[in-house]
Amino acid sequence: MTRADRERALDHEAALARADRILVTAHPAEPLGSVALRAGEGALESYLDAAAVSGPASLAPEAAEPLRRLLGRHLGERLPDDDAGALHAAVTAAAVVAALDVALAGGAGTDGVAACRARFRAVAALLPPDPG
Repeated sequence: MTRADRERALDHEAALARADRILVTAHPAEPLGSVALRAGEGALESYLDAAAVSGPASLAPEAAEPLRRLLGRHLGERLPDDDAGALHAAVTAAAVVAALDVALAGGAGTDGVAACRARFRAVAALLPPDPG
């Protein structure tokens, strides 16, 4: 299976729906970074469940952009309605989507699903701290 075939095999709609469910049901007091990580991890788990990530894959722009917008919108609703809040939501969403792409690019076949998850979770240390 070529990289393009693996990309087509990824179920982006399922990943987006899984992330959305996590964001919608998150407790309002849950820290922003935690919510973002759980949503990103939900999308990653959706891809891993599909068993399409045996080798390197990537998020095509048409998959990454809807996820980034979804995260940004939900995270933004938890932040002050100002430029700082909008920037915080955008940076966090972009970082989570980038980490998901890095995790998928490493694949799960050669070094295992646990390593794929670990590549994603490394983004936690890079997220901006919760405001205030």
